[in-house]
Amino acid sequence: MKNFNRVFNFEFNSIIRHNFYVIATVIIAALVFLLSFLPRFMPSLSGKNSINKNATLNINALQFKNTCIYSSDKNIDMEYLKAIMGLDDKDVLQSEEQLKEAVNSGQYNEGFVVESSTKFKSYIHDKEFMDDSSDRFVEAFQKYNYDKSLINKGVNPDYIEKNSKQKITFTEKVLNRDRSHSFVFSIVFVILFDLMVLFYGAVMANNIAREKKDKTIEVLLACSKPGVFVLGKLLSSAVLGLIQYFIFIFVGIFGIFVNKNYYPEGIWNFFTNTLSPKFVLTILLFFIFGFVLYLILFQILGLAIKRNEDINYFIIPVFLVLVGLFMVILNSLGKEGDILTLVLSFVPFSSAIMMPVRFLMNDVKILEIIVSFAIMIVCIIMLLLKSMKMYKKGAMQSID
Repeated sequence: MKNFNRVFNFEFNSIIRHNFYVIATVIIAALVFLLSFLPRFMPSLSGKNSINKNATLNINALQFKNTCIYSSDKNIDMEYLKAIMGLDDKDVLQSEEQLKEAVNSGQYNEGFVVESSTKFKSYIHDKEFMDDSSDRFVEAFQKYNYDKSLINKGVNPDYIEKNSKQKITFTEKVLNRDRSHSFVFSIVFVILFDLMVLFYGAVMANNIAREKKDKTIEVLLACSKPGVFVLGKLLSSAVLGLIQYFIFIFVGIFGIFVNKNYYPEGIWNFFTNTLSPKFVLTILLFFIFGFVLYLILFQILGLAIKRNEDINYFIIPVFLVLVGLFMVILNSLGKEGDILTLVLSFVPFSSAIMMPVRFLMNDVKILEIIVSFAIMIVCIIMLLLKSMKMYKKGAMQSID
């Protein structure tokens, strides 16, 4: 036990004594807390103030700034279209060439040439990222055509719009599991897991490489067995990683409760109906042991390298694997019985995130969870034995 404590404390202090650990924890926790305030400032995220898609569009939502327009179709009611777009008389030009020149010179940022009731051209001076001017004009033009069709039939569009926006109230009760918010929680879980693996894996590999180079590893191995040495280094990194992880989770949940009035009611159904003790236990087991599994892998990689700069060449493949798993999860969310996700939930290096995500999105049998977890434990034991063997035979080799 004394030797284990010596190795554990050495590795623990080698990480926590650096300012980057505390700084990174504080910064990321602060970002997580600030992100929980988004629904307070962006009502669309909370599901409130949503647009009634069955009603005619709100004219005030279609205002165009720094925009000009011209119609080559004389049947177009320019006064009505101009009113929908919120334009002035000066913004209605007399020819396409005049409009093109006005946009090209910078007098207007965008211009639309109406060729018929179903066709138009758009000219844009500078198109910025996420520019949706043409899409907004499509909506305005659709409203124009819709309203004109009503007017031609002798129906007042304002009457239709007023009566199509009656306020409807309802109460929704989820009797079983609420998966409507599972997507966001799945993505957050996977991103946090990947970040923890890459960060602590890189630290693990670099520490081992440094210890081999400066002969520190010889001192530690001289007073402890390889098994004690391996477990001491693993558990110290695992404990630090889990402390950080649960800090982020706690801060995020606290932020959600602080802003609970700005979140949709469905999110509370998610917490009460989906986050059952069975799920919490599953996600904890797979996260903790999956994290340990990757740490052992990075420990082996650190022992296998001959030069410090080779570490990055080993980290990149692991990073690509994690990114690949992330893409598989994105593709499988919302799908029932995805075969690839099912298979990967039993593969040790992918089951750490695949099984909790499957549990979150779909129903998973207890037997499947037990089998997947047992396979992971067997893989951990095999890698531990491999790591101990490498320490015993090759840890004394110096790095060039």
